[in-house]
Amino acid sequence: MSGLALMPETVVGADELWTVALNRNQNLLGKTMLVLNRACTAVAEVNPEEWTALLCQIQRLSRVLDSLFSPDQFNFAFLMNQDAQVHLHVVPRYAGPRHWEGLSFDDPHWGGSFGYEQRFLSADHLGRLAQSLRAALEETDVSTPAASQWAQRWQASWGRMEEALAPARQWQLGGLVELVEALAGPTPRVVDLACGTGSLAIRLLERFPGAAVEALDVDPVLLAIAKATFAGDQRVRVITGDLRSPGWAEALGDGEIDAVVTSTALHWLAEPVVRRLYRDLAGLIRPGGLFAHAEIMPITDAPHIGEALASQRRAGGADTRARWDEWWSDVEADPDLRPFWSAREAVFSSTYPATEFSPPAAWHREALLEAGFQEAGVVFRSGGAATVAAIR
Repeated sequence: MSGLALMPETVVGADELWTVALNRNQNLLGKTMLVLNRACTAVAEVNPEEWTALLCQIQRLSRVLDSLFSPDQFNFAFLMNQDAQVHLHVVPRYAGPRHWEGLSFDDPHWGGSFGYEQRFLSADHLGRLAQSLRAALEETDVSTPAASQWAQRWQASWGRMEEALAPARQWQLGGLVELVEALAGPTPRVVDLACGTGSLAIRLLERFPGAAVEALDVDPVLLAIAKATFAGDQRVRVITGDLRSPGWAEALGDGEIDAVVTSTALHWLAEPVVRRLYRDLAGLIRPGGLFAHAEIMPITDAPHIGEALASQRRAGGADTRARWDEWWSDVEADPDLRPFWSAREAVFSSTYPATEFSPPAAWHREALLEAGFQEAGVVFRSGGAATVAAIR
């Protein structure tokens, strides 16, 4: 728990990472705080998973305060002058008076920065206010229509951009689902490695309603969209993990994994990292379980054909690069994603891979066998894109 001492009667909600508490000073009706659960005194040290969870809590709390008091605006502030623990003040602002439980509340500084006047409610009024928020929060989650529509818009936008970059994308995702169906059973536990916004996880759950999916990524922006997409779905756990780190698998839960799948992501990793990742997976996937990887893999056994396809792909490079840059510009312009864009800059120095590694399928086959998989090989190919699958 954090180093900020909260009165139990002011706590109105919590998840694994953040606690929602009513501010004892109610000079502005509905003033609340979101307090980081782990001890931390620097906002810059909030990790990507915590930023993602914070956005979800802000959206949830804002909807609750809207429904209860109809504020005209919200102010958000990390002040931390008296209490060093990381906490965000959520301050409703009002153009006119509000009345609640026989009390009247004004915002004398409307139009400017919020004021610091002190107004402490009686224990009875504070308890009733806390209970109102507590009950409303229990009935509200991030899967409400506004959040769902926002996530759907970003899912569609990501899909269009990815298809421009990888024309075989739909075929690749469908092939991965087909492999899971053939080799992992009707209710598999699947890890979607480098999941992005969760495009593949969506398809897995459509095919296997009884599946358990762990969607892992390190990008704060993509994780925010994925968390909003799967909010309230107990079958999916969206988690932060950096494949570049040897300890990435600690984020996964215990128990056997039936399948690990990934699509158009591992080219972001350097060769030694991919080799180590394959060894990690050999120790995580159950015997007989599946690993499948869909990616651009150059054709080497028909060099003239391979070069022709590669040249065609390079010719369209400027257009696909422009689409990629445009998508990230849209992210930066979205006020809901802007905090995650800032957090992303601490994870990646650019929107492009620092080291891009795209070997032929034969390299992946040999590396997987060397890592301890029983068999591995190309199971699908469309032009320069291929899917390599391996059995543990």
